[in-house]
Amino acid sequence: MFTEHVPQFAGKPVASFNGAEPFAFATHVPRLALDWEAHVDGLGMADLLAELLRQPEAGELGGIVFGAWDFLGAVNASVIVDALAQARATRLPKLRAVFLGDILDSEQELPWIAQSDVTPLLAAFPGLEELHVRGSAGLAFGGTRHAELRRLVIESAGLSGDVVRAVLEAELPALEHLELWLGSEDQGASVTMDLLEPLFEGRLFPRLTTLALKNAETADLLAASIAKAPLVERLQRVDLSLGTLSDEGAEALLASEPIRRIYELDLRKSFLSPEMIKRLHATQPVIVDVRGSRFGKEEEGGRRPGTVPPRQKFDLPLRQLGARRRRS
Repeated sequence: MFTEHVPQFAGKPVASFNGAEPFAFATHVPRLALDWEAHVDGLGMADLLAELLRQPEAGELGGIVFGAWDFLGAVNASVIVDALAQARATRLPKLRAVFLGDILDSEQELPWIAQSDVTPLLAAFPGLEELHVRGSAGLAFGGTRHAELRRLVIESAGLSGDVVRAVLEAELPALEHLELWLGSEDQGASVTMDLLEPLFEGRLFPRLTTLALKNAETADLLAASIAKAPLVERLQRVDLSLGTLSDEGAEALLASEPIRRIYELDLRKSFLSPEMIKRLHATQPVIVDVRGSRFGKEEEGGRRPGTVPPRQKFDLPLRQLGARRRRS
């Protein structure tokens, strides 16, 4: 699913920062990540971040991207969150965007990414406009108020109801883009339609224009709820991609007048028949994206396309795994 690192973030190209070579702070966003060799040598993400903060130009940064900070699940993202919170807006006064977990499948599978409580980031940076989190193991998002956050993305193989409840209880008056990867029950997903009801009713996030509920094994239920949701009246974009949406859910969307008035409907990598795809393409002027639909092609284990497969255990001892990583 994740095969390439993010090329751009916060409006600028992303480039690797290693502390040893000059970095173009004025034109690029730094990506901080450990490789296996650095991990074995004992170099930690806190060390790399400290080196970044020692740079005179660091105060000009508008965004920071963090890649792998651990390979064995022994260190969670608190090492980054705590260091950033201590730096606060006094040392990073222009920081507006943080990506916590630009990690490829080949580096660490989504269910294995060890996150933490990210609320301190919002408290430390009142000007933060974008928070992108990949992975939800250990993730917490305390109910809070943040006046500037415009974009919140949480990518997960199985998002807990507690995290979603905390997000929905937060006061985010500027939020325009909410993207939650719900995942599957066997990966820990516990988000119910009842929990999402206040969101669908339109009582939350007055500036929300994009709602993305992706990678969901309950995509048909989500489609049926969204199709009749008062919230849709003010949305410009609805995204149910990467999930198990079938013709049943798509039928509910087609029958919804509010849905037919939005700007874009993203249903990529769903489970739609050729006939339904034709009908969706005919819903002018709505832009409907159905690329990657694989009708009748269930993946191994009976899972519909899109949802993250169950966590795979390593067959190799960790020492042998490390040797393989160094060779690759």
